[in-house]
Amino acid sequence: MENIHIEYLPGGINGNSAGTGIEESHEQYRLLLDCMSEGFVLHEIIYDEHDQPCDLRILDVNSAFERLTGFKKEEVLGRTYNEVVSKKDRYSIDLCRAVLDSNGPIHMASYSNFFGRHFEATAYSPAPRQLAVLFKDITPKIKMEMDLKTSEAKSKAILESVPDLIFQISSDGKFLDYRAPAGFEVYAPPEAFLGKGIDEILPRDLADLAFRHMKITKETSAVQSFEYSLETGGQTREYEARVATGEDGNFIFFVRDISERKRMQQALLESEMRLRAAVDSIPNFFMIYDEELRFRYVNRTFVERIGLSEEQVTGRTNEELFPPEVTEKYMGHLKKALQTKRMQRSEYSHDTPPGRLIFHTIYVPILNDKGRVSQILGISHDLTKIREAESLLERTLEENEKQNRLLKTVIQEMKGNYDEIERLLFAISHDLMTPLITIQGFLELLKKDVEKCNRIRIEIDLGLIGDAVSRMQTLLGRALELSSLGTLSSSTERLPFQEIIDAAREHFKRINSASHLKITEDENFPAVCFNRTRMQDILVSMIEGCIRYSGAGYSSRVNIGWKEQDEGPIIYARCLGKGEMKDLSQAFDLLSGGEVADNCTSIGLALSKRIIELHGGRMWLESEPEGGCSILFALPREVKA
Repeated sequence: MENIHIEYLPGGINGNSAGTGIEESHEQYRLLLDCMSEGFVLHEIIYDEHDQPCDLRILDVNSAFERLTGFKKEEVLGRTYNEVVSKKDRYSIDLCRAVLDSNGPIHMASYSNFFGRHFEATAYSPAPRQLAVLFKDITPKIKMEMDLKTSEAKSKAILESVPDLIFQISSDGKFLDYRAPAGFEVYAPPEAFLGKGIDEILPRDLADLAFRHMKITKETSAVQSFEYSLETGGQTREYEARVATGEDGNFIFFVRDISERKRMQQALLESEMRLRAAVDSIPNFFMIYDEELRFRYVNRTFVERIGLSEEQVTGRTNEELFPPEVTEKYMGHLKKALQTKRMQRSEYSHDTPPGRLIFHTIYVPILNDKGRVSQILGISHDLTKIREAESLLERTLEENEKQNRLLKTVIQEMKGNYDEIERLLFAISHDLMTPLITIQGFLELLKKDVEKCNRIRIEIDLGLIGDAVSRMQTLLGRALELSSLGTLSSSTERLPFQEIIDAAREHFKRINSASHLKITEDENFPAVCFNRTRMQDILVSMIEGCIRYSGAGYSSRVNIGWKEQDEGPIIYARCLGKGEMKDLSQAFDLLSGGEVADNCTSIGLALSKRIIELHGGRMWLESEPEGGCSILFALPREVKA
């Protein structure tokens, strides 16, 4: 191309138009240019007033120019470089000056800001004031070279950042090369093992282990790993080796010091064992759920109380282990903890082989680093004993309140009907206030001690209340005996007995919310002429008495019935229990011993019996052959109370 002389004529490259040979030469030249893969552009050099090249006028371009620049031939012919490209892009101007300075063709590669690509160009001056440029786009090549350099830099950085000791070992087990990271203590100095076999340097058992994994790696083409111990630097350390196939049948060993990891794993294992021992020893249920609400861990208390093994529980859901009537009580709270990512609380009862349990459960969601719930921690507190104590306290308070009401009623009626012992009753009433105050005072202490679950203090409080009740029993018995029981003067009314039963049922439902006492009744009860409040207290005392003396407890069934006899209707409360009571002689005795609840029951029955007798009736107790108890009373047909 250097020897081709080109003159610029309007319309492109031309010579003497006369002559067919010249035209054919020009046509061949044009065909040659258009077949080139490199772009070609012929410029006319434009000089400024200082005779320095300042711009280039485009005289001719080939087809590759259009493809590489995106400009059409008709768009650029006759226009200057600054008009077509930009005054800011000095690429062609610098190329022109370099050609003029060198007085010959030059080759250079540069980056065009206008096109945003890398070009490699060969420029020369085919005639005075002309510049021809052959160029090609080398952007992919430059990018590939840059990517290769980046990849090599990354590979080098990765290799240098790997904390492993790297060995290249031949197929017959000789050390060919190695790389040790900074601070890695090598088993032997490089000059002692390079070029030598594994079995010459390492202990025999370790060398055999390495050869065995090299064989497996070669057969499977899969990376193999193994762990081993080795004494290095005067102390035994733990290592992990990975074996991979390299070039030419060689092997690459990556050796990592895992002594610290092993130590941490052992410490973690010991910590987990200590934590598990502590969790297993607590009296509460301890559960861990996964994100699908399946059990992942339960403590020993859980499996012992529920009656299932840890293997039966782990990996299963509550719905798979327990019936719907149980899970529906708390699953809503557990699912809400998963959905809201917030702690939830629930209290529910659960029937187990040992009996009914009452739990207060806290569900605590545990979030991972992405803010998602990965586990849910559940801790259940067994409130069964506390609720039983609360129920006992409520029953005791209710019974004391009822007995206090009966006592006050009897005292008032006795005082109104026996003027001759008014002073005596005044003194007795005054004396009765002391144990009542004692009971009320110690009931407040009992409430506090129950809340604190202080069993010793609860027993002391109950004992003191029992003593006060005994004093009241003694004083009341003397008063009743001296008064000959008088004639009660309370107002009476004709009462549908079904209303009395409904009131008694509500009473037990209120004070025994945790129990399962069921009260049934016969139909068509006769009406009784009696004081409503007193008759309700009498029926409550009868139910309490038959439950006590049948030994059935508050999870029993009590039937209220009646039967007709010549003397009048007989009304009774019957409860089937665990066995026949040995001694029923103290059932109506004001001075019977026993616990506080039993004393209250005896007082209630004793007062009820005397009130019924004052109305001309009678009350008695019968034991059932199958084990149980019935308390009955009869009133005359015509009663004037």
